[in-house]
Amino acid sequence: MEDPTPVPIAIATPQGPDGNTIPTPQPLDKMDWDDAEWDRFISKVRLKMVTPFLGAGACYPTLPLGGEIAREWARNEPRYPFPDSSNLVRVAQCLAILAEDRDEPKVKIIKRLGAIGPPDFNRPDEIHRLVADMELPIYITTNYDDFMFKALERAQPARRPVRLTCEWYKDRTRMKAERSKRVNPSAETPLVFHLHGNFNDKDSIVISEDDYLDFLIALSENSKELLPTSVEEAFTSSSFLFLGYSLEDMNFKVIFRKLANYRTGQGRKHFSVQLRPKIPGEPPTPQERALAQLQLNYLYSQFNTIDVKVFWGTCSEFATEVRKHL
Repeated sequence: MEDPTPVPIAIATPQGPDGNTIPTPQPLDKMDWDDAEWDRFISKVRLKMVTPFLGAGACYPTLPLGGEIAREWARNEPRYPFPDSSNLVRVAQCLAILAEDRDEPKVKIIKRLGAIGPPDFNRPDEIHRLVADMELPIYITTNYDDFMFKALERAQPARRPVRLTCEWYKDRTRMKAERSKRVNPSAETPLVFHLHGNFNDKDSIVISEDDYLDFLIALSENSKELLPTSVEEAFTSSSFLFLGYSLEDMNFKVIFRKLANYRTGQGRKHFSVQLRPKIPGEPPTPQERALAQLQLNYLYSQFNTIDVKVFWGTCSEFATEVRKHL
């Protein structure tokens, strides 16, 4: 019978951005938060010091993940030239080039997903319902759907959510004019901010390589015009709760870099829900466990560059655990 104990792995001790040693990650089978960690998180939620940041995984399985859509599109396009067909950003760029129309992937994603209804908000482990129940002032999403807005609309006590979209594709003159439309989000009138577009505004959707490059250029040059003041303040004064992202997600990489640029040295901790590294094999061999542990060490080092406490599991599992501690 295989020894289930994780194999010790010799790797360089990771360093944080301040030069201090990052704590050694726990073994794969000991990655739960203790009571003190839950108390710190719940206290921040109650003090409205947390801002949820929702990615595609927060909508799964109601909506398919990007990799599934990418493979579907590549399979239906005989001229797709690359062996990797699971990268939605690359596949979308290829479709736009082949169609000689930058709007092609945007129209396709709206047709593919735009008419799908929201998840079951009656389920207590549904992640949009959970964060709506937290009664926070700001919700940021890189998703195109309106699930977060609808979850807030149905929440009790009644809320009057406001929805804004990052208009990265507009020229600076128009952006400045619309920046004057100030919003003052609160628990009663929360803001849902779509960073990468929404289905009701085709031009706002960020999906292809060209879109991401133009979005990043616009954000680096016109951040104050593109982001509402309240959202910009959240980057410096709030703890983010990342939901539905993976380390390989382009959306997460963009946010990760921007958040790192906003570091103020105050030691603010952020939170992320991540699927734990998979261990193949039944039962796994010592080598397979060792590889999974190396993946965990890598993820742990990456997240600690901006001091992120990781909950290893699904969004549904996280919602269930949060309700136990509220």
